[in-house]
Amino acid sequence: MSGNSARSADPESAEYRIAVFSVQEDPEPLQLAIMALPQMDRATANLQSHQLPGILTSSYDWETAVNLADAIQRLGLEASAVPVCEIPDLVHVHQTHHVQLTDGSLEAMDTSEHLQSCPWGEISVISVGILPSSAPSGFHSAKEPSSLISHRTWNEGVRVAAKHRPEAYVILSDGQPGLLLASDEMNYEYLGDRMSTSSGSNFKLLIQDLVSRATGAWVTPSTLAFLEHSPVPRSEFRSHEEFRRYTEFQTLLSRRQSEHP
Repeated sequence: MSGNSARSADPESAEYRIAVFSVQEDPEPLQLAIMALPQMDRATANLQSHQLPGILTSSYDWETAVNLADAIQRLGLEASAVPVCEIPDLVHVHQTHHVQLTDGSLEAMDTSEHLQSCPWGEISVISVGILPSSAPSGFHSAKEPSSLISHRTWNEGVRVAAKHRPEAYVILSDGQPGLLLASDEMNYEYLGDRMSTSSGSNFKLLIQDLVSRATGAWVTPSTLAFLEHSPVPRSEFRSHEEFRRYTEFQTLLSRRQSEHP
């Protein structure tokens, strides 16, 4: 894909990000190319190069973005300047807690009881990740003899690691805000007799239902790993930011696939 292929009708008024679709074994040439960006230092270039393939974090004007994309392509890699408006906004998604699945659409209600109807044909990407829950971590009391407990303060116990939970982004192709589904914050009433006491099991049934009905959607590798209970942790992410970056990039990959099957 040429660095010029994603150029908008009015490039001078738009902002762009640089998507890198392939990398090479030696990271140094790519790091040096990234260092040509404004206000880019070696440490940041090194960090960003290790997050590729993917989309570089900051946005730039057309000339800067396309020049870097072309420089990366001269290294024998694939890259493109992508208008920011073409990358899904995963910060302002609707946090969904209740769904109904009809023959024609996914009916999703958010925490403000706003109902959003999503026709199956307009669901473009389904992306599942297992990541730390947003709930605060806690403490367990240290197991000490009773005579010593009084010498311990309340927070000198053993910190409990944050729970992990599956979450999903549902990206729409018509410009509507996407959906965010968190397994332990969902109402699974629609499952009826299939509903169990396990939010994880209920969430897997929900994702299976979405995938089977949204037949035109791009199902990310992390989603397939989640559904197949893959022994390789391909569906695990260290943070919400990492999961967002992954889903943004998968959305671009889905569009490239549809344009160049």
